[in-house]
Formats: sequence, C-alpha cells, structure tokens
Amino acid sequence: MHSMTVVRCSQAGAHLLRFYRATRYTASGIDIRIGRRSAALDSLLAEHGVRDAVLITAWNPRSGRQPKGWNKRMQRGLCQRLRRVSALPGMGVLGQWQEAHLLVFAPLRWVLRLARRYRQNAVVAVARRHPARLIMLRYAVPAPPQSLVGAGRSTEQAQMTGLIVRLTSPAIPPATITL
Repeated sequence: MHSMTVVRCSQAGAHLLRFYRATRYTASGIDIRIGRRSAALDSLLAEHGVRDAVLITAWNPRSGRQPKGWNKRMQRGLCQRLRRVSALPGMGVLGQWQEAHLLVFAPLRWVLRLARRYRQNAVVAVARRHPARLIMLRYAVPAPPQSLVGAGRSTEQAQMTGLIVRLTSPAIPPATITL
C-alpha cells in the first residue's frame, strides 16, 4: 500500500529541486523532462521491450561539482557495473552545468542501489504513457521548513504548493517528487 507524505524543503533543497526540474535530460536524441510525457520515449521503451527505465549518473555526487576527470572515471565505473544490462548514453544539461547520464533498462530498485553507491541525490524514472518522475533518495530529501507544511496548514494547502513526496512503498525508501 502506498502512503503519501508531504515534505517541506529548506530554501537550498527547494532551489535544488527547481534545478532538477529545469534540467533538459536526453537519451538517444529524445528530450526527457520531469513531469512531462514523451511519445518518442514511449516508442524507445517499446523498441527495447520494456515498460520503464531510469536515468542515472555518477557525476557530481550530492550535487557537488567535481573535476571533469574524476567525473569521467566515476562514470566509467558505473558503466562497468551496468555491463550486464542494456543502457543508452544520455545527458543532463542546465545552462553551463552538464552531466553524462545513462538510460538504464533495469529494475528501479536495483538502479536506486547504484545511485546510492555513487552518492546521487536523485534519479529520473520514465515509464510508457507516464510523465518522467524525479526520485529523490531518502538521504537527499531536504529538511522541512515551517513555510510549506505546518503552522496550521492542511495537507491540501501544502499540496497546492506543488511539492509532494510519495513514498513508493515501505520496501523502497526513496520518494517521488511531483513538481
């Protein structure tokens, strides 16, 4: 059974979430935007015989800029771990910030373990006929300030702010951020 929890974010956390949402992700020449569906992506998933996939990177753990050589080394390590699964090269670009990604055709739970190993704040999950979802790893969900929830606000009022976290299940600790 799925439960819904509203999480409040610090200013820095909310700022980071805006960056994730504004980032232009691509794989096989297809744009992937958080909160949006893509017919081209649906076709790509169908071509690979899967219903869903996950965008992951090893670059810039916890959103901290690292030297390009270090990032490339970490990404090669991630590629090595993915050698037994199907994956396509991708990118995440926001202004001058860009990171190599991989669109991985593997179970979400398995990819989330890799994301934790590479200290990533989030991954982007895609599924046929559904909008792309930002999935924050639990340790990455920012601490809540009083401004979004609390101080007498109801859950419905907090939901209207657009920052809702759905715990995917008790067995899967990450949260889906719906922006």
